Amino acid sequence: MENISGLQVEGRAEKYAYFVLMLLLYISMTGFYSVRYAFYLAPLPAILIWILGGKYSIGNRAAPFILLLLASLPSVYDLTFDTFKISYFIFVYAFVFSIFDFSKIQINFNKTIGVIILLFIIQIIIMGGVKKFNFSIANSESSFESTLAFPVGIIVLYFFLTKKYISFALSLLLCVLMLKRIVILALLVSIIPHFMGKNIRDLIINPLTVTIFAGLAVFLTIELADGAFDSYIREYFDQSTNQLTKGRQQLWSTVLRALNFSYVDFIFYGVGQGKVTEVLDRAFHSENVLLHNDLLLLLMQFGGVVFFAFLYLFNKHGSINKRTLSLFITIIFFTDNVLIYQHVMVFYFLALSQIERQESYANNLRN
Repeated sequence: MENISGLQVEGRAEKYAYFVLMLLLYISMTGFYSVRYAFYLAPLPAILIWILGGKYSIGNRAAPFILLLLASLPSVYDLTFDTFKISYFIFVYAFVFSIFDFSKIQINFNKTIGVIILLFIIQIIIMGGVKKFNFSIANSESSFESTLAFPVGIIVLYFFLTKKYISFALSLLLCVLMLKRIVILALLVSIIPHFMGKNIRDLIINPLTVTIFAGLAVFLTIELADGAFDSYIREYFDQSTNQLTKGRQQLWSTVLRALNFSYVDFIFYGVGQGKVTEVLDRAFHSENVLLHNDLLLLLMQFGGVVFFAFLYLFNKHGSINKRTLSLFITIIFFTDNVLIYQHVMVFYFLALSQIERQESYANNLRN
């Protein structure tokens, strides 16, 4: 095998890149404020390893996110810090996974879960420990609630898809303990079709089907933000809509009113990258107020055409297992800001790469 500057072309560069990337990511996930942005240095060592590796190929694995970056270019004429920040956050993982193919290396996600548990403990200690145990799915309350539930959820789904059921069960318990309701819902919606027979499963976990239902979900979100379901939610859940959505209704309705939203006006164009955050910052007299709905954010920023194109490309894969992973993330998009969460998108791409590795190995055996 050819070597260039000490790096083996086939897979060796990915091993170096994986080590450096995960080191930076784990440092940023410790919970210490001073190092929370460590991963954003990743493009520098990544491009160095890529150059030394000597195989200057660029893949299309991050194509949907490249689309978002291209759609952000018109916002440059009115560049703000929010525009730059959001674009750069997306660029980091889109760039890394465009120049490296991590299906060339084997990743042990059992070890990954072990590291996440360690990070989880560190975060609990930093927050002062757990003084009283509290757990309620209905109220989305847990003494151990953590955004680490997102990467754990991805790994849970990976274990299920690859039939590693003991690892699946154990990591699922950890995921439930960390309690993010949207993660539990996404797991259910992603896993249940696999018990419905091949034809129904393939119909549900289909890029066109997912895109249509995501569009419907955004429509319902807009109507919910406008108060269309307030009386029903009060009757059946004995909570206000804003309480049930953990304050998201107020966020969404504030943006829609501030932008004078109408379906017709936002078909082709949005307000541009980062502009929604600026609206929220002004409305709530604070900084870095996030919308907690990436689907609605995409529609507001880029308009309907880019919104639907992104969703279709994101869910368009050659295998049902990879489509299932993308369905999971699409559901997560519905109530969170994972487009800019490196600890979510990195694990998503890594899980995709390992499914691709297993499928390639299975195809080689058959041939």
